[in-house]
Amino acid sequence: MEAVNVRPMEQADLRAVWQLVQNNKPEFAPPGWPTSSLELQRMAFLHPRACREGSVVAEAAGEIRGALAFHNYREEGNATICLIAVDESARRLGIGRTLMETWEANARALGLKRLLAPETPEEDERFVEFAKSFGLKEAGRIISWVRGDEPMEAPEDENVVPVVNVPLSEVTDAFNECFPEMPRTQDDLHALITQSQWGPWASLAYVEGSRVLAFLFTTDREGKPYMQHVGTRREARRRGLALKLLKHALHVLLEGGAHVVECEVREENVAAARLAASFGMKAGRRRIALVKELG
Repeated sequence: MEAVNVRPMEQADLRAVWQLVQNNKPEFAPPGWPTSSLELQRMAFLHPRACREGSVVAEAAGEIRGALAFHNYREEGNATICLIAVDESARRLGIGRTLMETWEANARALGLKRLLAPETPEEDERFVEFAKSFGLKEAGRIISWVRGDEPMEAPEDENVVPVVNVPLSEVTDAFNECFPEMPRTQDDLHALITQSQWGPWASLAYVEGSRVLAFLFTTDREGKPYMQHVGTRREARRRGLALKLLKHALHVLLEGGAHVVECEVREENVAAARLAASFGMKAGRRRIALVKELG
């Protein structure tokens, strides 16, 4: 059997890794899966959470036959995988398992507490079973809610503005109040806003004075706009601000030429599912969050 060598990914490897991603079915394709070599470069090297230990390639017979990248969310203790691809013709070499073992070893070396593979498509049974065989366990199911390109009445509310028009420090403060279990820095949120064509103009905030009371971020998944991280400060809840943001974002996206708009809700969040259904979204595919606690 050929020997497999795992080493840090270098800038010079990007062309070969991108070719690998294009030619082989991905083992794991979460939101943000690269659709260009530039997005791959951003994911592996330029993202605020990218780290040298988290981006590696696996070589056999002098050729790159596998690649892995994960992001380091130190505040939460998470090593969040964002790419694992293996050459179909080299699966007998155990490259997938070698990359998973490297992921765990590097996460432990960084002092992280868990391996996280969020939002794996339910139908991707091969990766789900493979991840479970490596010790990852199901941590919840998420349902995609989708709306097509039916026209939508333009909402009018001068308090709804693009996030890029608001001080990022204020947006970050609001985000971390709403999601204390997953704190983000200003750099994280800047990357979230700018990583797709939809983000700068369909990531929205509800503002009164200089204070952000609610927010919604729009990114990209598989070439379609994907609404996520909708939050409202405690002081402003039960005022329908999240609904206003969702309707406004939908209108902006559909007017901007999007044919399908998607958001996701945890399976147990009945209230959020009702909200999505109330303005024309329909339940679609399910994704599975997978996690492994590191002792």
